[in-house]
Amino acid sequence: MNSIDTDRIDAADIFLSCSDLTETLDFYTESLGFRIEMIYPADSPRIAVVSGYGIRVRLDRNIDSAPADLSLELAPLEPSLVVRQLVSDDDWGAGRAGMQYRDLIPSRLGGRYIASHIRIPDGGPVPDYVHHHHILF
Repeated sequence: MNSIDTDRIDAADIFLSCSDLTETLDFYTESLGFRIEMIYPADSPRIAVVSGYGIRVRLDRNIDSAPADLSLELAPLEPSLVVRQLVSDDDWGAGRAGMQYRDLIPSRLGGRYIASHIRIPDGGPVPDYVHHHHILF
């Protein structure tokens, strides 16, 4: 077994695959009383992290591993951050309600940080529901 520098462990998540993220989130939050810690990407959610009763569970609708897995998130040895400059129109991806997104932090540092540049090609209003993101900033 490999030795792990436990001082570098930032979090421990149990990874669970799910075919329907909305239905699974409803079960964890409404039936079990878990709290949503994060959900991403914002433009087409596929991963959610919920917590409750002293555990964190990472739900992934596209996971290709065993039904359950444990992952330790290690702090980077040397923090790194890359912010991307707009180079061409090819940098934009399709998002919700006709909006276009591009990641400002390409690696998203493992999902820990997400910064998006969002544009509305035809101007507003946007045919979308009002929502918010719970963040720590």
